[in-house]
Amino acid sequence: EFDAVVIACHSDEALGVLADPTPAEWRALSDIPYQRNRVYLHSDPDLMPRKKAAWSSWNVVRTEDSEYVFTYWMNRLQQLELDRDYFVTLNPQKAPAEVRWAGSYDHPCFTPKSREAQARWADISNHRTAFAGAYWGAGFHEDGFVSGRHCAQLVAGRLARVG
Repeated sequence: EFDAVVIACHSDEALGVLADPTPAEWRALSDIPYQRNRVYLHSDPDLMPRKKAAWSSWNVVRTEDSEYVFTYWMNRLQQLELDRDYFVTLNPQKAPAEVRWAGSYDHPCFTPKSREAQARWADISNHRTAFAGAYWGAGFHEDGFVSGRHCAQLVAGRLARVG
């Protein structure tokens, strides 16, 4: 028995947790898909803009085949004062030099359909189940925190009315 449940995971995983999702839950959660991304932590400046003055925390390059490569300059992003630059690159066309770690992560894909699904959070988080995840925002860890806080406020308000 439970008074309320918060499901805090990826949208596709949330659908797998639900024994019998409502049509609204199915529509909202399935409209926010995920994709697997290759990720490298490295020190290869060749994946950054040629001029260091153009480097920013988040750098995006569109390849010749219309794919996007994202490189995060961790020194600036995390305010690291180090003798070496560290970068995190998603989906490069070739593996960078000086790789420190390589792996993969699943990230939400944002489309007009997924943006519409995000607007339906209150429609599916209004009974005894609430949904938390970075996919309710821009996909960053902070967005997961914010949606978790919204769920906690929703559940706390519901329990105060019940209790």
